[in-house]
Amino acid sequence: MVSHGDEKPAFAISKIADKPSAETREMKVEKPDGSGETLQVEKSTVVTEKDVEKVRPYITQLGAMEIELTEEGGGKMAAATKDFILKRMAVIVDGQLISAPTLKTAPLGRKFIIEGLHTQEAVDKLVSDIQKAREEEKK
Repeated sequence: MVSHGDEKPAFAISKIADKPSAETREMKVEKPDGSGETLQVEKSTVVTEKDVEKVRPYITQLGAMEIELTEEGGGKMAAATKDFILKRMAVIVDGQLISAPTLKTAPLGRKFIIEGLHTQEAVDKLVSDIQKAREEEKK
């Protein structure tokens, strides 16, 4: 996994730990009902926008998006999730925890779906934000 120090990626996926430690930070995710949940998110990232090859709304399910990682990104994701079934991952955009889905299958590889985003507008904005971050990386 990658540690970014003070640099914050525009998009990142990290593991969520069961309890606080020196390697975690407390982050709050908003639930659909407006309440919040505080989680312990690992400071190191599994993948960032640098590892994303393609991203798009998942057209057969509202509130979901499909991500395809680069070959290297897929390897990082597979290694990080091989023994992580039924545990949660943090989806972080611009330093904000926006979703904390549970892995239904493991390991994840190059292609996977993130479900549980509250609205289709949230999906569209996230897809757009990741695409913009990827374009910035290329400059």
